[in-house]
Amino acid sequence: MMKIIYKCGVLIAVVSVITLGSCTDVLSQDPVDSFNQESLFQDVNLVKAYLYQCYDQIGGDQENVLGMREDLLSSSTDETLNIHRAGNVTFTKGTLSPSYLGHFGFKQFYRWIVWEDLYKNITNVNTLLGGIDNVPVLSSSDEQMIAQIKAEAYFIRAFDYTNLLRSYGGVVLLDKTLDIHEDFSTYKRSTLQETVDFILADIDRAIAGLPDKTAIEQGRATKGAAATLKSRLLSFVTGELTNGGFSTNAIVSFTDGDRKAHLEAAKSAAKDIMDGKYGHYSLTGYNGEPPANLTQDQVQAYADNYAGIFLQKGAWDDEVIFGVQYVNKQGNQAYNNLYWGPNGYSCWGNNEPTEDLVRQYEMSDGTPFVWDKYNPGEENIRAYTKEEYASDPKVNPYVGREPRFYASVLYDGAPWRERAATNNKIEIGSK
Repeated sequence: MMKIIYKCGVLIAVVSVITLGSCTDVLSQDPVDSFNQESLFQDVNLVKAYLYQCYDQIGGDQENVLGMREDLLSSSTDETLNIHRAGNVTFTKGTLSPSYLGHFGFKQFYRWIVWEDLYKNITNVNTLLGGIDNVPVLSSSDEQMIAQIKAEAYFIRAFDYTNLLRSYGGVVLLDKTLDIHEDFSTYKRSTLQETVDFILADIDRAIAGLPDKTAIEQGRATKGAAATLKSRLLSFVTGELTNGGFSTNAIVSFTDGDRKAHLEAAKSAAKDIMDGKYGHYSLTGYNGEPPANLTQDQVQAYADNYAGIFLQKGAWDDEVIFGVQYVNKQGNQAYNNLYWGPNGYSCWGNNEPTEDLVRQYEMSDGTPFVWDKYNPGEENIRAYTKEEYASDPKVNPYVGREPRFYASVLYDGAPWRERAATNNKIEIGSK
């Protein structure tokens, strides 16, 4: 036992000598893989990297930027079905409360409605805005970059606050770097009007400092994106519920009673974008009236055009105002095929379209789809022989539908992924 203690003591002594002799060269170094607030504002490039982190947090976390989550918001409506958390779907049970969000609070759901996540990012943006004026300016390009970063930060804060407002009404408004010693119990929720005014002020700062889409990297904020956020906010608050239809409480409703003025403001904001005031945006492809009776080739062309808005890679077309691309091995990741793909491909089959939604899609000639067209009163089954189907293919409920149906619904028999190259089997059910 004495020998063991002695040997350990010798070893420690040797290490200590080595450490003491080299502490000046080895230990007195700035970290190269992280930085604190003090070092952050010493370099404009560090501030730019910090800004990118704020972008990544818009959707609640860095895994799925802008909220492309396992559970879709549509599964909180009658559009799609969340099969993974049916027992926690609070809106069908009437159990939603401030202290119990149910599936709304789960990480698998859109995190942009979660108070904690949004305020975490707002705090980050306020840290950036609170120190960016201290960054050394070494050139005119540095000065321009700092001005643009500030404008982008205002856009991100406005984006997060808009999502908070849409979920909660008036909220706590923060526009400064917080001090850990502050008395946070003194912070109170602002009225709906105060919250709208705060967001609009941030948006106006963003519009003033941002370039248009031709002068900035794809995926970052632009004048058009900020102006569209303004239009979205003003359109949302024109609703009946925010104009006394639900409550007269100033936190969730305007008290001026002038809904017409709110509608005019929303109309004006939308028209500015449509008139090209903040950049050129337009529908892609043919956007006139479709033919009265679409051929199958025309249906497919329209479907490809519609789906292409969401599947495009490389440079965006003029229909995209603001968004994020999920391109393999280029940073942002998403697992939508795994989450939402069909079980036959070892996927999870979440967010399945409801039958009610599928029946809302029209026929290719613009007439309503009618399930019991061939057998009045039978709303659930269509049973036909092979010969009957050959004489009239439209007895199949998935034949002869409008282009949007084929662009967005994986119906029985729909093509999705090529199987021949993998012995008729594809396994993508893995991250």
